[in-house]
Amino acid sequence: MSASLIIENIQGAFREIFEATFTDPSVWWLIAPLIVLWVVLEIYLGEHPKEKLGWNTLLANGISLCWISIESIRFLFSETTLTSFNERFIILLVILGYGAFVIIGSFLHRLPIRVMSFLAGPSLVYFLAIITILWGHGLLVITSWVLLALFILFVILAGTFAVLKIMLAQDIIGFIPSPSRPGIPKEDLERGEKEDEEEKWRKNLKKEL
Repeated sequence: MSASLIIENIQGAFREIFEATFTDPSVWWLIAPLIVLWVVLEIYLGEHPKEKLGWNTLLANGISLCWISIESIRFLFSETTLTSFNERFIILLVILGYGAFVIIGSFLHRLPIRVMSFLAGPSLVYFLAIITILWGHGLLVITSWVLLALFILFVILAGTFAVLKIMLAQDIIGFIPSPSRPGIPKEDLERGEKEDEEEKWRKNLKKEL
C-alpha cells in the first residue's frame, strides 16, 4: 500500500470522526461537560504543578467513565435500529468493566498512585468516554483506520495538554496569578506564606492532641 493511499485513508477516518460528533447534536449534552471537565482539570494541574492527581480525582474519573458506559448501554437497548448490537454491547461492557476497575483500584489503593494516574488520568479517561458516547450511540463506526486515527488524535491531544501544562508551570502563559508571577506585592506573598505555616502548625497540633 502506497504512502499516499495510507494518508488518504487516515484523512478519511479523521473526517468520519469529525462528522460523527455533529451527526446528532443531542450527544453534546453528554460530550460538552466531559470536555469542560477535561480541559479545566488539565489547566488546573498546569497552574498548580506541585499538586498531583489524587486518589479522589482518579475515583471520580472512574465514576465518570462508568456512568457514560451505562448511559450508552441504556441508549443501545432503547434504539432497535442500531446494527451490530452484540458487538456494541460487549465493547460497552468492557469499557464499563474498565471504569469499575479504576473505581476499585482508586478506592482500595491496590496499585501505586503513578500507575493509577496513567490508567485513570483525565486524558485517557475523558477521551475514552467521548469515544464511548459516539460508539454507543451508533454515530461512529470503528474500523482499523478509525482506530489508527483515534490513536493519532489521542497522542496529539495528550501532547498538546502536556505542552500546555509545561508552559503553565514555567509561567510562559497563565490564567491566574501565582506566587511565582510578577504583579503580586511581596508583602502579600510573605503574609500568605506565614498564614500557610500557621495553618500547618494548627493541623499538627490537632494531630498531637
